[in-house]
Amino acid sequence: QWFKLHLWDVIMMTAVASAGLLTGWWVRRIIADDAMITFRVAENLAAGRGFVFNPGEYVQVTTTPLYAMLLAAGSWLVGSAPDAALILNIALAAINPVLAYDVGRRLSGRLTGVSAALLLVLMPPLVIAFSMESYLYVFLILASLDAYAAQRWPLAGVIVGITAVLRGDAVLMGACMVTYDVLAYRRLRWRLIVPAIVIPAGWYLFATVYYGSPFPATLQAKVAQGELNWLGEYFISGFLEYWESWTIEDYYHPELYLVPGLYLLGLIPVFQRERTWLIIIGRDILYVIGFELLRVTFAEWYYAPLTAGVALMVGRG
Repeated sequence: QWFKLHLWDVIMMTAVASAGLLTGWWVRRIIADDAMITFRVAENLAAGRGFVFNPGEYVQVTTTPLYAMLLAAGSWLVGSAPDAALILNIALAAINPVLAYDVGRRLSGRLTGVSAALLLVLMPPLVIAFSMESYLYVFLILASLDAYAAQRWPLAGVIVGITAVLRGDAVLMGACMVTYDVLAYRRLRWRLIVPAIVIPAGWYLFATVYYGSPFPATLQAKVAQGELNWLGEYFISGFLEYWESWTIEDYYHPELYLVPGLYLLGLIPVFQRERTWLIIIGRDILYVIGFELLRVTFAEWYYAPLTAGVALMVGRG
């Protein structure tokens, strides 16, 4: 049932929301340079100068149009896109662990939920991406999975469609849901599929007319940057560099070695009986494969969309 909660659920949700809110306030000064691109696009849109970086140049420079639109609306209310991003991300820092708790509770129980929620609050790749669209992306990933777990198929489809306007790679979530339905239930849930396709199709049609292409120009730039990558480090090898930094060199945190072990432990009940987890696991695997095949250079915030699935599975472990 969607809205029926036990008193313990209310207590746990309040606790993890408070932890998230404190963390959001603590990291509020983090502003990634990539976020400044979206901030400028949002402020130009809000001021009527167009959905562009430079007025008069119709080039799609942001990979996160929904975030830019939300910040444009927010800048009308609070005066600037950075301030709108600050308020939005602090709020999401509190909401995301609540959703993680609810997903874990629905799929495996309250202990999984509270463990996943507290882990998500402290995930380094998510925290470092505070000013970017990452908190909103994680919110939509968790919200779509929560709606699916609650068997609210149209709502899950709408959220997946909205997520695909935030980030193009969000189609992976919808693809995994549909694949799971076909393999587990031998059916296509059109109430989920139709909104998941129609909503982003509207954006891509607009982008084609407005910019001349449905795809952001920055995608080509990232690929070109990867071709000039003199370090020879890409998505997977780049993560290993960060992992070595977190666990050995700069920040000695040997407890992080528990993460892969607990993740693997969490797979045991998944393959035995809790098969719905395969949706988020499959989505994360495809995300890693996609970024590795694109051969783009790595950045710490590229790993932020994986934090929802990792926190949930480690919490299950």
